[in-house]
Amino acid sequence: LNRRAFMRELSTEIERSLRYGRRFVLALCDLDEFKRINDTDGHPAGDRALEGVAALLERTIRASDFAFRIGGDEFALLLPETDADDAQEAVERIVEA
Repeated sequence: LNRRAFMRELSTEIERSLRYGRRFVLALCDLDEFKRINDTDGHPAGDRALEGVAALLERTIRASDFAFRIGGDEFALLLPETDADDAQEAVERIVEA
């Protein structure tokens, strides 16, 4: 999902949280050394790396969660109905994967 979808879904989760007192987590991810991939191996390799990260995120998060690419090498995760402990577990799963 892209930045536009991120803004739409984030707005929805904020409204749900304010109205019903529901919790959600927003986690921001930045890929270390991504520029080096583009500089060394070219933009097609960088594109493949981004596709791989997106696929990894989709495999690792719950069906009710969202992963968005919001910038060059930046991703956002929106985790509805999630508290800090569950968010920590989700991030650990992603890092391990």
